[in-house]
Amino acid sequence: MAFKVDTLAPRIEVDTYLDGELVDEIGCFNASNTKITFVATATDCCLSDYDWAYLPLNIAVYFTADSTVLTVSATQFAIIVDFIWNGATDTICPVTVTAAATDCCGNGSVWETEFCFDTVLPGLENFTFNSKTQVVKVDFDEDVEVSDDATAALYVWLDPQNAPTGGDLTDPDFSDSDKWQLKADYDSSAITPYTETIKDSDIAVSAESGTPYYQLQGGVWYGLSLNGIVDKCGNPAGEINIVGLAFDHAPAPAF
Repeated sequence: MAFKVDTLAPRIEVDTYLDGELVDEIGCFNASNTKITFVATATDCCLSDYDWAYLPLNIAVYFTADSTVLTVSATQFAIIVDFIWNGATDTICPVTVTAAATDCCGNGSVWETEFCFDTVLPGLENFTFNSKTQVVKVDFDEDVEVSDDATAALYVWLDPQNAPTGGDLTDPDFSDSDKWQLKADYDSSAITPYTETIKDSDIAVSAESGTPYYQLQGGVWYGLSLNGIVDKCGNPAGEINIVGLAFDHAPAPAF
């Protein structure tokens, strides 16, 4: 009686592309990305089956899958799979993608990769202009980082007799020289994580570290334009424009 001995599992090779660029791993898929491409090949002397899987299953809601089979034979199966983001926003981490192949003798191989799907932009939560500590503290609704090209600009309200109201308070136009005067510009060296709390969602702008040198004055209305803040997945917060009254007492301790 003749029989076949095969203890070797199929070989799976997968090249991963993020928006057309070959990458070792995806890491994070953020709102600036559009497509993930897997080019996969399974090889064996007697290839039987090949399949894809992903977890969690609801990740399929956010992508349209488009596949092209390149090779189908008794020894090789090759396919290109494009996962095209449909623009929906959510945060799902981790996402697991698995490719599996089985040969005629039941030997199996599995290839797996994980990444984070985060297409939600960080949002502003709170802020303070503190003339006691000379810090403008900006709080976001998720953990954020300061990019290398982050910048900020500090403005002073030019009407000391009347506080800003309406759009001047909620959607300020700092280019209006009748209402605002530029006091200092800041690069990323003056924009740092706020170290007085344990949260990674707070950013501090050192008011005294700008050009030219300037100090916040208590009881004065200020505006700040902040750019270059991103979340942990690289989503940008965009331009943050805030207006507030500087206070000259120390903040309450964080618990």
